[in-house]
Amino acid sequence: MVTESSSYKCSRAGWGRLGSSSRAPEGHSPCVLRSCILVVDDHVVLGQALVARLSAEPDIDRVRAVATACDALAAVRSDRFDIALVDVNLGADDGLALCAQLRHQQPDLRVLMLSCATQTETVVGALRAGAVGWVPKDMPIDQLLDALRQVRAGAAWLPGLMLRGVLDEFLRDRSEQDRELQLLDRLSGRERQVLRELAAGHDVPSIAGQLYLSQNTVRTHIQNILGKLEVHSRVAAVALAHGSLGRADRAEPRSEASR
Repeated sequence: MVTESSSYKCSRAGWGRLGSSSRAPEGHSPCVLRSCILVVDDHVVLGQALVARLSAEPDIDRVRAVATACDALAAVRSDRFDIALVDVNLGADDGLALCAQLRHQQPDLRVLMLSCATQTETVVGALRAGAVGWVPKDMPIDQLLDALRQVRAGAAWLPGLMLRGVLDEFLRDRSEQDRELQLLDRLSGRERQVLRELAAGHDVPSIAGQLYLSQNTVRTHIQNILGKLEVHSRVAAVALAHGSLGRADRAEPRSEASR
């Protein structure tokens, strides 16, 4: 489920105010999930303001702020967090790369990206890196809290103004992937073997030795591969193989013998 917001009225200075927000139900209802949150932002004042503000919520047990990717990875190694709120721009560090590293280190960590940027490509890149949502830095505090709670409950979260563009981008990617799978489906089992060997960096003599074929036969297979994939070079064929060959094999397992 993707939830959304469409309000961008308040500045991030509002995150430092402790008085006005919609709070979680008092009394620690069993329906309210408890949260431990890691804030990763190279703006130390903003990070500390978020710590103070989020710590005031009854359903948030612990909040810690760090300013670098190195410190964030160290924090996740030494402690468990439910959510990481990560700035996309961390000075010398790459927030998207950090997102992928955090998810690799703690697979159940829910990463919510934080940024002033609104470019669709950057948002899609964050989702591909493993983020479950994106929040703008000028979001009102009550909406930020709502996003954190929904992400903690298992939902994805995107601002309403970004949702259409992100969905369109994913649909374009899906269309391109479907076309690549259709092209790969033209290949015989032997041609797939040859393409897989090319993708592994092997030359014609090596492929011939690996598959017990003559070098002329391997060259013929390569020419057939280029034609069926509608590309003009081995490099282009290898690029397509890296992106789609595994998906094609999972979609329709087939014998490695030539057809």
